Amino acid sequence: MSLRKCKSIFQEGSFPVWMGMRLLDCWENGARVEMKICQHHLRINGIAHGGAISALADHTFGTAIMGSAKENEKYATIEMSVNYLESVKEGIVVAECQIVRRGKKISVGTVKVHQGEKLVAFVVCTCLRNFIEGR
Repeated sequence: MSLRKCKSIFQEGSFPVWMGMRLLDCWENGARVEMKICQHHLRINGIAHGGAISALADHTFGTAIMGSAKENEKYATIEMSVNYLESVKEGIVVAECQIVRRGKKISVGTVKVHQGEKLVAFVVCTCLRNFIEGR
């Protein structure tokens, strides 16, 4: 597991940086990422948009997968099931992913998104390994 490899996913100008995500930790088959909820994450009613929470979960999953991937392996999320449990208005949310199965083609992970002690979302992600780009 390479912390440098995980950090490279958070390059300046990239989507996670634009969203305000920051890598906290990564380990073999896991990662922890935080995001500060800002004005551009909010719906008109002042609640964080579900898309912002799911983007955080998906990117945390991708960080966990790619952090321990072999050279030249590519992954793409092919399915996500998001259970939104609590709303968020402001502050920091933290996503933690644990890969529960790393198969030859399909891998699955769970992501828990918290704000402090409050569980905001529970997510199950599935990805495909070594997909063919452009098909």
